[in-house]
Amino acid sequence: MTQESGATPTPLHFKLVIDSANPQSQADFWAAALHYEVEDNNALIERLLELGALPRDAAVEFHARLAFRDLVAVRHPDDPYDKDSGTGLGRRLRAASRARAPPW
Repeated sequence: MTQESGATPTPLHFKLVIDSANPQSQADFWAAALHYEVEDNNALIERLLELGALPRDAAVEFHARLAFRDLVAVRHPDDPYDKDSGTGLGRRLRAASRARAPPW
């Protein structure tokens, strides 16, 4: 594919999931490699725990905050994110463990 002279390229928006036995280590690696930020889902996890919607063993301490044991994401620092959940709304990578993830 070639671009016409003077044409503005269309940005590529993506979300990528990386299967990992240790999602937290993968998140740290990709955040450092891409200069992204690890998503902070602490407030969301606290709300889910208070409601009884998330079992306590589904969360771990990560960088002195609560994180999902089997899922951590990193996001581009300039992209929008949901302030209530900490979830990125733009370019992001998710590291997930299929060992305990639902089969779908």
